[in-house]
Order: sequence, then C-alpha cells, then structure tokens
Amino acid sequence: MPAYASQDLAPFLNRVEPLVAQVRDAYAILSVDIDHFRQLSVSLDAEETEQLFRQLVERLKHEIRASDVIERTGRDGFAIFVNGIASDKRVAGLCQRLLAAAHEPFQISGRSVLIKLSIGIARQDVVAAPLPELIRRADVALQFQKASGGSGFSTFTPSLDEELLRQQTIVGDLAAALDTDRQIIVHYQPLFSRDKLAVVGHEALVRWKHPTGGWLNPADFLPQAEATGLIHPLGQYVLDSAARVALAHPDEFVAVNISPFQCRSALFADQAETSVRALGCRPEQFELEITEHVLLDDEQSSQTVQDLRSRGFRIVLDDFGSGYSSLAYLRRFPVDKIKIDRQFITGLGEDEKSIKIVTAIVDLAHALGLKVTAEGVETERQLQLLQQTDCDELQGFLLGRPAQMLERTSRNFGAVN
Repeated sequence: MPAYASQDLAPFLNRVEPLVAQVRDAYAILSVDIDHFRQLSVSLDAEETEQLFRQLVERLKHEIRASDVIERTGRDGFAIFVNGIASDKRVAGLCQRLLAAAHEPFQISGRSVLIKLSIGIARQDVVAAPLPELIRRADVALQFQKASGGSGFSTFTPSLDEELLRQQTIVGDLAAALDTDRQIIVHYQPLFSRDKLAVVGHEALVRWKHPTGGWLNPADFLPQAEATGLIHPLGQYVLDSAARVALAHPDEFVAVNISPFQCRSALFADQAETSVRALGCRPEQFELEITEHVLLDDEQSSQTVQDLRSRGFRIVLDDFGSGYSSLAYLRRFPVDKIKIDRQFITGLGEDEKSIKIVTAIVDLAHALGLKVTAEGVETERQLQLLQQTDCDELQGFLLGRPAQMLERTSRNFGAVN
C-alpha cells in the first residue's frame, strides 16, 4: 500500500492536532483501507466509487463517537482518531464493529457491492510518539494486516517494523525469482486410483529455492504474493509448468491450486484457457482446486469458477468438511470433485467416527455425481480403510511424495513456447 502523501494527511492533521493537545494521551489512531480496491474499482465508474465511499463513511461514523474524527486520507483509505481509548479490549471492540458495518452489502447503481476492510492500530498510551509517528505506526500495522490476508485488524508493536521489512524483502526477492526462471520450482504429487493404485493424475505444488533462505513452502511467500499482485505471474508460471507436464503425460490429469485472488479477475478464465491451449493442451486435462473461501469471496469469484468450468476445466472443492457450509456449496455451485479434508483421514484407525464420516461423504458425493479424493494418506491402516470405501482416488506420502517431473519443452516439442 502506498504511503500517504502529505496533502492527503493535511485535513486529518488539522482536525486532530488541537484534540491531541487537549487529551495528551489515551487515544488511538486507526489506519483503514479497502481490501483489493484496485480490482473493485474496475467494475465501478468514478461516480459509483464516490457513492461507495460516501456510504462507507456514513456507516463508520455511526460506530464512532462525536469526539472522534474520521477523514479520508487517500484513494481508498481513511484515518480515524479515537479519543480517550483506554484498553485493548475497547479498541478491538470498535474495530470489530467497523469491520461488521463495512461487511454488509452496499447498494450502488441498483446492484450490491461487497467490500472488506483492513485496519491498523497505534495507541498513544502503549507506545508514546508524536502524532505523525503514530500515524506511521498505524500505517505499518495496516500494511502488516493486508500482507497477512486482509479483512481484519492488527496493532502496532516495535517488532512489526522488522516483520514488515522482512515481508518487503520477500516480495522483492520473489519478483526477482520470477524473472530468473530458476528459483521457483514446481513439484508434483501423484494421485492414485483406489482399486489398482495406479497413477491417474498429479497435483502441482510450488516451492521456492531461495538463494539464502533455502527451500520455502507456499505458506512462507504466498500471502505476500497475494497482497502485492505477484500471485498472478506466479500462478501463470505454475499453470505453464502444469501444461508441459500434461503434454508429457497425456493420459493423466494435472491439478493446480487456484488462489482466491486469481478468481477475482474477470479475465482469469479467458487467460487460463488461452494459456493452456497455446501450449498444446486442452482444459479438460486440468483440475483446478479451489477452497470454499473462493465461493464465498464475492460474486465475481463465483462467476469466474463457473466460467472456468464452462470452458472445460474440472473444478475440485479442496479441504471438503473444513468449513461450516460445505454441503450447501455442493448444492449451489457446480463442481466435479471434492477432496476430503485431511483431518478426517488422519483419524482413520484411531476412532470409529472418522470412517463413518468418510463413508458418508463419499456416498453423498457419488449421489450428486461427484468424484472423491482422500488426501493425506500416510499409514497402511488408513489405506486399508479407504480401499474398503468407494473413494475414487487416494493421495499421500505413503503412496507418493511431491517431486519434480519431466516436462516437455519447446526445444523438444514445437507446440510449447
């Protein structure tokens, strides 16, 4: 998120500085930002954007007191001065109310618009500082919250400066790594048929061989990639690799995990189809794995998923059973396969309920015409119990670990760029 320009802060400082001189301490600064505003603004014209901000300001004003101050400080941000705040509990309660107020749909030009907020907090009675420095600290906490996935709030601590620097370093290194084409490595974990234990597909799993940090797992860099937009070139890199594997293994599918941030783009489905066809593949060779959060995210994400499926990509609902409304998703959204959350597979052989749950999920999925994959198979006992069910596919360290695979290259096969 860009730093505030001085002219953006001037109205806020002019209103708040006299109040700070009176209260001296026990106040807080909140730095507030709309998540993914760039993608949102594509679907709104200038007047509609201003309507959204006017409605948002009115909602936020209802949650603060007359002695507090809210001021717009940039294209998609606000600063709030909270007078006389006395405890972490009070400021957390206020932030929760602000987030809830913004979460309700906005009616813009006759249609519903959904947004989410991120909030950074700096309290004067916790870390004493002049007002401009306190605003900077609130902004640092905001950037940390956005880099951690957004839609929530974080409070500044001195360690956040170091953490933010670390995250910014990761972002810079990741951008460089994508340019070198040597550090980002895609490994593939096989999936097996239940009955013959024959390989039927491969799941693409991205890894980063950092020059100083060694091998990094997705959890170490995907949040930063999503927060900065690097998820799009990274996702394209993985999809290109998967397409080359699909060419080398034409009788087996390739599964690729799709980020919610990719689905928020109205162009993603078209770009994905164009990409795989340009490399000589068909969309039907690919399974795109999504989580229920993609379906919950917004209207555009759901539309993207439906568009991908209409183009031939098979859609897999990952981590099925980990959320509260997974059964409703199967009724409302078209998917082709579910992957049972590994928590149920881990319990196999340890308690009777797990096998009953797995069997019920498999039966339900088959009744709806869906295939089922059990992931996280790590013991012989788990394998034996799963083979007694009608689960279609199995995946786990017991059967096969992620590894690099042969990819057809342009040097050997002219269809690949």
